[in-house]
Amino acid sequence: MLVLLVLAGAVGVAVWAVSVDSRVDLVEDLTVESLDLDPQTFTIAQDLDIHVVDLSVGTLPVVLIHDVDVSGGVVFDQLAPLIEGDLRAVTLDLPGFGLSERLPFESELHTVGAMAEVVADVIRDRYGMPVVLLGVGLGGQVAAEVAVTRPEAVSGLVMVDVDFWQAGGWRERAQQLPFIAHAMTFTYETSGSRALTAWAPHCAEGGWCPTQDQLAKRQVTATIAGSTDSIYAFRRTPPASFVPSDLEQITVPVAYVWSLKGSVPRESVERIKADLPDMVIYDVDAWMAHVETPETVLEAIRAVAGG
Repeated sequence: MLVLLVLAGAVGVAVWAVSVDSRVDLVEDLTVESLDLDPQTFTIAQDLDIHVVDLSVGTLPVVLIHDVDVSGGVVFDQLAPLIEGDLRAVTLDLPGFGLSERLPFESELHTVGAMAEVVADVIRDRYGMPVVLLGVGLGGQVAAEVAVTRPEAVSGLVMVDVDFWQAGGWRERAQQLPFIAHAMTFTYETSGSRALTAWAPHCAEGGWCPTQDQLAKRQVTATIAGSTDSIYAFRRTPPASFVPSDLEQITVPVAYVWSLKGSVPRESVERIKADLPDMVIYDVDAWMAHVETPETVLEAIRAVAGG
């Protein structure tokens, strides 16, 4: 009987995965070209179309780099308006995310190292000067990589809830499993039934809830052809990063914003601090500081920007 139950369960999971996978091409039917976007919001870097938006006009660019989510820079809608005066808010969608070019196959371009090269090329070609980099999660790993490998591109670094050692939770591991991985990516990362909950997991508990405008923007990015395949390929690609072993090579001012209720353990923050003893740590009573307490994140930006 137990064997029959296991077999029935396996068949049920397989049927579910096939059913979900059959929806992907039906849902993801948009192209970036059909959206009629301002061509000045795109920059070619490493032969990829990268979506970059200047949201203010200050002299020092502050480039905001998102974590793993199909929406890309949309998550900075609360923070970006606070960056004004002498600072210029800039959102950058990493390859495969937001409105940047999709990468539906496993390749080196999904690695942290390659993404850092993309970011550094954007900075060089678009701004021609060192910028402040702020990265959340994956974006923080990429920003730190730029600070190590292309130091001429960076004048200050802010990391928000970055963990160089944690392997990820069950959701990330499920996207590595045979037969169901692609369906799990659609379900939790793009347009599936659990995607919005995964994007704002603490909304019902008093944490960040996306606005209607953010939901609409995310819906657009999630229905661009190749979105699920891009994230699926990213999940299956090793990060191939020089960081964290070379963190001590970072010489620019560094700040770390740590969400006390979030998933990054204090031990990981202290390991970064050991390599960067001058790094200032901002402890925030939040799940996701960049969306729940953007004023504190702005304080960190101002600190590394020199005022």
